[in-house]
Formats: sequence, C-alpha cells, structure tokens
Amino acid sequence: MTAELTAILMALLSNKNTELTIKLSSLTVLNLICNRTTNGENLLWHEITDADLIKTIVHELRIRPEPCSLQWVRVNGDRKDPNMIAAQKLTKDTPPIREDFVYAPRDHNNSRALHDGAKLSSLEMKDAYSIIVSKHTAKLTPLLHPERLESAKNEIEIATGLWPTNCKLIMGIWNIPVYPRLRDLLWNLLVGRLRIGKYWQNLPGYEERAHCAACRRQNGEQTTEDETHLWTTCEHNGQKRCWNYAKHIWQKCTPRPWPNVNIDLIRGLGTIRLPNAQEIANQTADSERFKIIASLAVWAIWKARNEWTINPEEQISANRAKSILKESLKDIIKKSWLSTNLERENKHTKSELKVRALWGSNSLAVLERGKPPTYSF
Repeated sequence: MTAELTAILMALLSNKNTELTIKLSSLTVLNLICNRTTNGENLLWHEITDADLIKTIVHELRIRPEPCSLQWVRVNGDRKDPNMIAAQKLTKDTPPIREDFVYAPRDHNNSRALHDGAKLSSLEMKDAYSIIVSKHTAKLTPLLHPERLESAKNEIEIATGLWPTNCKLIMGIWNIPVYPRLRDLLWNLLVGRLRIGKYWQNLPGYEERAHCAACRRQNGEQTTEDETHLWTTCEHNGQKRCWNYAKHIWQKCTPRPWPNVNIDLIRGLGTIRLPNAQEIANQTADSERFKIIASLAVWAIWKARNEWTINPEEQISANRAKSILKESLKDIIKKSWLSTNLERENKHTKSELKVRALWGSNSLAVLERGKPPTYSF
C-alpha cells in the first residue's frame, strides 16, 4: 500500500496544473483516500498507517486548481485495463528504486488535512486515552545540535544527489553491517555526544584532555581536538595513512572513484547510496562496501586515538590505525562468510552470493564454502 500511496503523491506533485485521472487497482487505497480520511483526522492521525503520505495526498487534492479523479480498474478477470497491465509489466521488468524524497513545504492554512488537533466530539474514550498515553510515554531523544544533521544532508546530496530525511539519517546508521559498538560511535558522532575537545575544557583538572594527544606527543603542540581534526586533518595520529589504505582496498574492489571523505560525509554514512545506473543490472554492492570500509576506518582511527590518549608512555606507531582497519575488515569478512553456513538452505545461497559480491569477486578474499576466507590485502 505504501508504494501505491507514494505513486499517487508523486503523480499529484508532478501534475499540479493539469486535469488528472489516476487509475488504481486497489479498492483499499481508493476507499482510504476518498472515504476514510475523516476518521484519521478525528483521531489526530493516531495509529494510522502511512499517515504522513495520506495527509499530504489529501492536502494536495484539496488545494489543486485543476480537477483530479480517482478511478478503480480491474487488472484480473475478463475486463483488463491495458494501461494497468503495461504498468505492472514495467514494474516487474524494472523494479523501482526506493528513494527518499522531500515533501514540498505545505501551506497549513485552510487545510483540514494538516490540522493540529483532534475532533474531541468524535473521539471515543478509548481513543482519547490511547492518544494521551502515547503522547506521555513517547521516548523522544532531543537533538541538541540539529545543524549537524543539516550539514550532513548537504554533503550527502552533493555526493549522491539525494536529500535524506532526519529519520533516514539516524536509522541508516543502525543498518550498517558492522560492530554494534561501531554503530554507537557513529550515532554519537552524528548527534555531537563524543567526549572530546571542548567537552573537557569545562571540567576543572581535565583541561589537558581537550588537546590532541598525538600532536602533543610528537611535537608538543597544544592543538584543540575536535571531530574534524581527529578524523580528517591531524598530521600525527595516522588518520591519513588509514584513509589511504581504505582507498587502496576500495580500488581493489571497484573501478569507481573513491569519494571525497570529510566529516559531514562520515556523519551521513548510513544513507550513502552511490549513484550508478548500472549498479542494479550488474548486481554490484559499491554502496554497502563503502559504508563498511569507511565505518571501519572511522573505528580504527578512534581506537588508535584512544591508545594515544590512555597510554602516554607507550610507543605507538603512526600505522596503528591502518593495522586496526586491516584486522577489523578481515574479521568482518570472516564472520560474514562463516555465518552463511548457519542459515537455512533457502537463504544460504542468497547470503553467500551477497558476501561474494562484496568481497569475493574482486581478488580481495578467496571464499571457499565451508572454509575460512584467505585474504590478499
């Protein structure tokens, strides 16, 4: 149903000033838009599936300067609509890519679809209590630095042509197939909760921790440590060698150029989808591979930085971050490959093909069924 609602919305947004007829094969969607929106408004859109899409569709229908009609057509049986059959065939032959899109700014005036209050006279007691309980028990984590998300969105749009929503930006982190503690690091990096730099300047007795330990150890510099310095500009913590090694691994896997990595791109790693018209046809996995390699590089630099900070007397090589990246990537490949042996037979082949597409078809690792992988990097 979400796909049909999205298609209707895109048709409305693309044909605002022309008379429009939208043909639907789903009576459920037709009744939802034409007959059941009042119920959603009465309930403050509480627990209504795809409420955002429905609200926006109804709003667009109410403010259209030209008429729009919704028509149900039969796609099975004796009376078959040729246009719907052609649309189904097109969808089957070329599955649509699910992209994020941004709703255009809405005029909230004179739009009953986007009102802010429920119709109390229409609410039943159980519905009223349900709305009140959900409002008071909702676990919302406040974003202390929303400007960080906006700068990450700008960088993602430059790199991929897509503008992610806040939800996609945040939830994308938890879908990267890496260590849970690495995802925690990326989350704290995105929302500005890392305890580095200026955080320590306000704590009496700990002001020294605000400075980069690697710069202080190498040449005595008192450089204030921030995220940009730590991951992209420091000359002494080995971050540059680590990123060069990540680029080297990337070039062994794909001819695609290595993206320009900066702190905003790192914050938006969860929503990276590298543009490539041939990616689906060739069943490549450049986007997921980049997420994994870049995430592991971020983790390696962070781990090496912590060793510099916690062990000031120990001699730590500038190649430490590079070696952590190498061992972490080997561990990820090994666990991914061996885990395919534990899946059911109907899922085993699909998972095996996915791991081979990521690491086995590019001379990065030799993957033999039932054996641990061997590496060439």
